Amino acid sequence: FFIPGIPLRAQGAKAEPRGFVLPFEIGQGFTSSSASPPELYLASIYIKPCYSFAKNNVRVGATGMLAYYNGVVTYFAGPQLFIKIFQLNASSFGSLMKIYLTGDALWGTRNKKLYGGGIGFEIEPVVLSVNARQEYTNKQLWFDASLGFNIDRFFRSAKKNDDPFK
Repeated sequence: FFIPGIPLRAQGAKAEPRGFVLPFEIGQGFTSSSASPPELYLASIYIKPCYSFAKNNVRVGATGMLAYYNGVVTYFAGPQLFIKIFQLNASSFGSLMKIYLTGDALWGTRNKKLYGGGIGFEIEPVVLSVNARQEYTNKQLWFDASLGFNIDRFFRSAKKNDDPFK
């Protein structure tokens, strides 16, 4: 890959350890039963605290979701797994973009249970997720796309450097 002035290469550049990551996302989509066209508008807000390990290739955490559909607000929570499938690095700047496969199981109010997954894109600090889930009881499909921000960057401590010219 090449962007004028910035040599790029997939994998290979040293990634800085992340540890704790806290994406906050806002999304929209629709729900549908398998026998009919898309039915209900879906608006969602996510908070996804997670921790990176295995050389930042795996993230394990929790998902909190507030969903509005059919005039009803429902809260969901549950575990989530992220597995990095691609990373694009700029040799001078470190990681430029990451792509993750995600999977989750969410339990909610009103006896709702969702399971499914999606794909996530991270261009630090911006995150984009596209998800497909099935509601366990009613067999509804839930599709949504969300855009967000890694708010953990507000909590990271700055690296101390004694030399002001470095």
